[in-house]
Amino acid sequence: MWRPESTARSSPAAPTSSSATATARSTGAHSPTTAGCAPEISATSTPTAGSRSPTGSRTSSSGPERRSPPVRSRTCCARIRLSPRALWSPRRMGSAFGFGPDSVYLSPGPLYHAAPLGWTLGTVRNGGTAIVMEKFDAEQTLRLIDRFHVTHAQFVPTMFVRMLKLPTDIRDRYDVSSLRLVVHAAAPCPVEVKERMIEWFGPKLTEFYSGSEGTGFFMINTPEWLTHRGSVGRAVQGVVHICDDDGNELPPGEIGTVWFSDIQRFEYLGDATKTAEAFNDKGWNTLGDLGHVDADGYLYLSARRSDLILSGGVNIYPQEIEDALTLHLAVFDVAVIGLPDEEMGQRVHAVVQPAAGVTPGPDLERELIDHCRDRLAHYKAPRSIAFGEVPRLPSGKILRRQLMSDYIDAHTASAQN
Repeated sequence: MWRPESTARSSPAAPTSSSATATARSTGAHSPTTAGCAPEISATSTPTAGSRSPTGSRTSSSGPERRSPPVRSRTCCARIRLSPRALWSPRRMGSAFGFGPDSVYLSPGPLYHAAPLGWTLGTVRNGGTAIVMEKFDAEQTLRLIDRFHVTHAQFVPTMFVRMLKLPTDIRDRYDVSSLRLVVHAAAPCPVEVKERMIEWFGPKLTEFYSGSEGTGFFMINTPEWLTHRGSVGRAVQGVVHICDDDGNELPPGEIGTVWFSDIQRFEYLGDATKTAEAFNDKGWNTLGDLGHVDADGYLYLSARRSDLILSGGVNIYPQEIEDALTLHLAVFDVAVIGLPDEEMGQRVHAVVQPAAGVTPGPDLERELIDHCRDRLAHYKAPRSIAFGEVPRLPSGKILRRQLMSDYIDAHTASAQN
């Protein structure tokens, strides 16, 4: 494994057996470590005669074989116990997504998250090349796609937004036509963002919706999505049920809690209470999301139940407001939360991280609120906007609880003064 321009690249010899260990070349790249994480997954390799080295040269067919040092990785998701059946197999990845010896996979996300690690190891096990970025950078991503003729990549929607906001002359500088599959997951993708990515990359986007728990696996490709815009797809495994607060199933088009049946049972290690809360008396599981299905069985997500804003007796979904703001040129990042309000119960509050060179203040606040009012029902527009950094996990997920705690504490202190 080596590091061209702050990346680590892994290029194996083609696997010769169905062994559970991945084959990979390595020259001692650093591996992420996290105390208390899952057991290590170790991978070693022996280059075969005629295989390509990371520099593009071919190995000699003569002389003794040289065994590379092991590539080690650790993953720590949510301390979930699953059987191996919940993981993608190399054979399934190869047949379903076209992974093989000619594949070049780009992971802009860290390998201590389940999906980037799974895709990276799956690429290697299918004989392909994996390029792992230490940290996402929009232009660097395009440069790597162009330079190494990347065929497969995985992103989260915030990465799409960062790339779309690059100046046109920078975007046009790089050739992305080598891409065959662009996967995105981890967070809802605004419809306009996805439309613009399809215009740019072509009909190569595939979206997934699932949890590390291995339940609720949905998938949708570009042709399907263009006829079901905003959907995360249909169930690949399990059966979806949309239920009201009393557990009654709702018809297509009505929003409720998303439940899954006919799934593999799991448990949260050392947390019997959380495990019990994840299942109902029928044995169905929920990830805590709200959404609806259409008449064709396609699922559309609205929000996490814990993120829902209840203002004046009306449900308001933060994602809808975030989608309206995310492509505004003055916005680098945005998150929407509900703050306590004596009259309405909660009021809509946006936290905006301004784009570089943009001056935050009352004028920008009014501009962004008016921008929302032009696109949404007026009661959904933020009543207030604060300017500051939006905390996210490396996976791209907003640390919404942290935001709510910080701003509710500030709101309470302000009210007391």
